[in-house]
Amino acid sequence: MSQPCREWKGTFWNHGYGYIYWAGRDDLAHRVIYEIVNGSYNNKLQVLHHCDNPKCVNPTHLYLGNNARNVQDREDRKRAGRWWETTDAQKRQIKELKGKMTQAKIAKIVGCSVATVQRWS
Repeated sequence: MSQPCREWKGTFWNHGYGYIYWAGRDDLAHRVIYEIVNGSYNNKLQVLHHCDNPKCVNPTHLYLGNNARNVQDREDRKRAGRWWETTDAQKRQIKELKGKMTQAKIAKIVGCSVATVQRWS
């Protein structure tokens, strides 16, 4: 990806995804941005992130996929860990790196999800 993440500056839901009231409904910010840029899509599909950053709304980082693709991406990118399974060493490393780089970069270095980085930051 040649362009950096554009992180949502509005309100967030529990797992670090931005949300917005748009077109008469509450929705995830990255879904709304995808729809604005690319038009409507089959709501059986999910809007996924190439960057693994749930705050990111950069349209070039977003793509459509089904749940199986999302699960496979999570496994391939080693994002499957849950915050409560984080080791003490990972927690320390997250806290040391906080503020020095993006949460997505920290997650890649530590080997966890961005949501885990948000939890321990």
